[in-house]
Amino acid sequence: MYRLNVASEQIEECIKKGMFALSARPKISAGEILLLQLRKSDWRQQGKNGGRVQYALVFQHTERDLDGRISKEHWPNANKVWPWIIYSSAVLDVEPFSLEDLPLTRESHYQSQANPVQIDPVDEAVIAPYIKWPSAYALIDSTEAQDNFVYAISENAKTIEEISTEFALSEIKKWYPQADIQVMNHNNPGFDILVTQKNRVIRYVEVKGTQFNKPKFHLTETERKFSIINSSIYSLLVIWNINLHDGTYNFDRHDGEISVGDIIEPYTYLGQLKISKSA
Repeated sequence: MYRLNVASEQIEECIKKGMFALSARPKISAGEILLLQLRKSDWRQQGKNGGRVQYALVFQHTERDLDGRISKEHWPNANKVWPWIIYSSAVLDVEPFSLEDLPLTRESHYQSQANPVQIDPVDEAVIAPYIKWPSAYALIDSTEAQDNFVYAISENAKTIEEISTEFALSEIKKWYPQADIQVMNHNNPGFDILVTQKNRVIRYVEVKGTQFNKPKFHLTETERKFSIINSSIYSLLVIWNINLHDGTYNFDRHDGEISVGDIIEPYTYLGQLKISKSA
């Protein structure tokens, strides 16, 4: 877990895009939690509403901003460019708090100008209860329009979805017996189950269920992209040959990117014709 100081005029873009700018390349692993702490002077100007920390990011990777183009595009009013940009896989809501108000062992309460600042494990345990893990919302560069369409779902399909999630949970608990496992809200983009351990995301799991006698599944473009950009901590779990009567099933697991031509093939396209003037 790390602390990032952020200015009020920059925090909206951080939350919306899951991005943050730094002067030096950080040594952070995928899945680490980044606390977004509002700059104290900005917090005071806003009337000290809530705590200084209200959101957190899940670290994904860094990118070099060689010409300052990324900095200027996302923080045009900062009058500054940064050589390194952080990208996140998800954003988390946090029960508002201020680090300086918590009973932490670090005397400074992690208050400095440096970014990022690593939180000691003993203090992570104090902070962890404020993180709302079920609020995790996937951040993807571009969500295809087809993912936003709502299709009719049969009662049988709903039952299959519920049962496959239950089966998936039982398997995941075997793989990660010491981890915390959270089922996301229905239609959460990118993944269905979040696995965390020691205040770090260790696995995103997408679950597919079918009664078919082979592990076949449908995948949206958003889900495919999420598997690519989070390949190091991503798994697809297909629960297949589900028998609703006796509760039996088979399952197969794939870790990493879901690649076209290897695991999936183009199957259907979303189209839209131009509306004629006579319509």
